Amino acid sequence: MIDDKPAIALLGPAIQNGQGSIAATVAGSLAANGYVVIVTGKGHTATSAATAATGYGGSVCVVTEPDAAPEDGPGQGRTIMIRPSQLQCTEAILEHADALVVLPGDLHALATLLQVWSYGTTTDEPYRPIVLLGEAWPMLIKSLASAANLDQQQRAMVTFATAVDEAVESLRYYIAP
Repeated sequence: MIDDKPAIALLGPAIQNGQGSIAATVAGSLAANGYVVIVTGKGHTATSAATAATGYGGSVCVVTEPDAAPEDGPGQGRTIMIRPSQLQCTEAILEHADALVVLPGDLHALATLLQVWSYGTTTDEPYRPIVLLGEAWPMLIKSLASAANLDQQQRAMVTFATAVDEAVESLRYYIAP
């Protein structure tokens, strides 16, 4: 929760690879539905998401790495924390986000997903629901879950969505604005 509103982290590739428009659509829909949008650092996904969320009158929080000054980020949010490593940026996300939406696109998104998933399978780390947006995730997650020998409860941390509306609606199951 941020400012007494449910906060959703939107994670995706930093480079421009077509995910910017999806990030903007997701962030706009989240903002329109009353969620605060959390993005990480600078990059195309974060910039697109921040611009769209604020365009819908929503709030945006930016989690940055130490070499990214606040003015280097999306610019339309407020910087809530500067952390010394990418792993600690993910920790900051977990401290503030009530759930996460992860777009496909790069190794960073996958690494962050695995870190969040790993945290959620321990008893003393924060559980956060994860919505994976895109058609490629189910097969990848099935393989990862099988290789990691995850049980049904651990697999249930992940929800799949193929469309933006489906992703945002599935969040209402976990936390409503």
